[in-house]
Amino acid sequence: MVSVLAALLLIAGGGTVYYYVSGNADGVWENTDSSYYSSKKHRWVNATRENEQNNFEDETFLDIKKNSVKTYSYYVAKNSEDFTSTSSYSHIRSMYKTNIWQRKFDLSITQAEYMKDIKKYINNFFKTQYTSDQDLKELQDNYKKTYKEIKKEK
Repeated sequence: MVSVLAALLLIAGGGTVYYYVSGNADGVWENTDSSYYSSKKHRWVNATRENEQNNFEDETFLDIKKNSVKTYSYYVAKNSEDFTSTSSYSHIRSMYKTNIWQRKFDLSITQAEYMKDIKKYINNFFKTQYTSDQDLKELQDNYKKTYKEIKKEK
């Protein structure tokens, strides 16, 4: 009886360890396809195909280290050598942590932390002598709205 119980505990423990280890996603991952939901069209739209049709290249990578997820993205307009840009996510702290047990990403920063990083990003990349304070405020408000939408999705 004791040996059967020990065997069951060993199997359960081994299964738990396997489940945990197999969920480890550490490494660099490339996004090869992406979609978004269009509230105007009331359907999912393939963003990758849409970008290709508009001569727009979008490359996104996730760098996962110790369950911390950092996103790096860049965009290139193929018909213009002058337009290359990185996304705001490439310039702010990691927003997500991996949840190995549930196989998903969880938001890991507060709105205040996010807005602090976004303000720094806006000041470094958008604030010029030609940009009004109102334009910068609208940009910050849009990022704040984006954070709320991300949080609502979780």
